[in-house]
Amino acid sequence: MRWVPAAVVSAAVALTANGAAAAEQPADEVITRGVAQDAADAKDAAMPPPPGAAEDLARAGELRKERRPPAWGLLVGGGFPEGLAASVVFRPVSEVRLFAGPIWNYVGWGVQGGVTLVPWHMGISPTLSLSAGRYFSADASFLAGNSSGVPDEVKPLLGSVSYDFVAGHVGVEIGTRDAFAITVDAGLSYVTFVARGTTTTAVDVNGTPATVQFTDPHLRGTMPSVKVGIQLWF
Repeated sequence: MRWVPAAVVSAAVALTANGAAAAEQPADEVITRGVAQDAADAKDAAMPPPPGAAEDLARAGELRKERRPPAWGLLVGGGFPEGLAASVVFRPVSEVRLFAGPIWNYVGWGVQGGVTLVPWHMGISPTLSLSAGRYFSADASFLAGNSSGVPDEVKPLLGSVSYDFVAGHVGVEIGTRDAFAITVDAGLSYVTFVARGTTTTAVDVNGTPATVQFTDPHLRGTMPSVKVGIQLWF
């Protein structure tokens, strides 16, 4: 009969493991599962559903709402080419976040928005995001001069400048999904820069002087992009 103690120990371990697993399960899921099991047992016994089932399910719904993460938040940060940004964040589901808001780069104002995916949540969670933005036309002619390093020759082109960008980032989120977190992202941006105006400059081409005129130049390119932020949920 040596197998008896071993069987008892195995049963005890199994019951302990099942109890621990049940303790880790959310209360609303435990209540919902219990109501479903009671209803099934009553049906098998040809008896009416147990009393209080509706109240138990209502309580489970309340507990489910309490443990659901906040849907709205605020993200404040900065980077390049985004500039300084303040975004309202909406979370339709735990893994998806939509954000949008104003941006500022010292010269002018713009708007931006995007989406962030968080595949799983831990103390340090990975993120994948895609964003786009536009800076409206602004006067940046004050940047021309010796102190700023911008040549005076380009001042006529700085009276009305704007740019658009599309950026893709991978990053990390350090903190909790329900209250406060710090975000750090890096990736690539595609930027389109537009300047309105005309300027003329003299150049030397193989010893021959020449005059070059620029009118409404458009510059496009891909460049590294980084941004950091602070995220609050409410």
